[in-house]
Amino acid sequence: MPRRIILHTGFHKTGTTSLTATLRANRPALKPYVAMRLPPQMRELISATRGYSTWRDPLTLIKAEIRFRALLDGLPSMPRRTLIITSEELGGHLPGRGDLKDYGAMPEILYQFWSIAREKFSGVDIQVYLSTRGQRDWLESAYWQHVKSSSMTLDLDVYLERYHESGNHGYIVDQIARRVP
Repeated sequence: MPRRIILHTGFHKTGTTSLTATLRANRPALKPYVAMRLPPQMRELISATRGYSTWRDPLTLIKAEIRFRALLDGLPSMPRRTLIITSEELGGHLPGRGDLKDYGAMPEILYQFWSIAREKFSGVDIQVYLSTRGQRDWLESAYWQHVKSSSMTLDLDVYLERYHESGNHGYIVDQIARRVP
């Protein structure tokens, strides 16, 4: 059983990929203290969380829950080590993809994951870590990410107006804090 579990879902464009790369690069030195699950080890789970962020229906949430349970069930024994589970995609897709307006699915996803981890590892300290960024700066970064990686053709000003609320990470953090102790 892990000593502690840290669920890190980012937000996108807040240094999560850099954190993941740093953890991966330092895995040998961290191994006595930390077990980690990084995006390549969670492809099916990430697919399910993306699906739930898009459709927000009970079946895709159940799929994410089943895959999270499978991730935890597949863990080796790790006494006295901290388990870090990290990927910005655990909170769903980057808002602005298709009709996805915000991170509204993230509080439910994290609550379910927290509940499953608490049920499996009773008494273990479970922490949620969220990295954030200033709203305007984040929105511009998200916009350019969409321009680079998708067929987005929106003008920056239109994007900023349409997706303004998606950059209000404080609101989502508050929603998560209300659900996850």
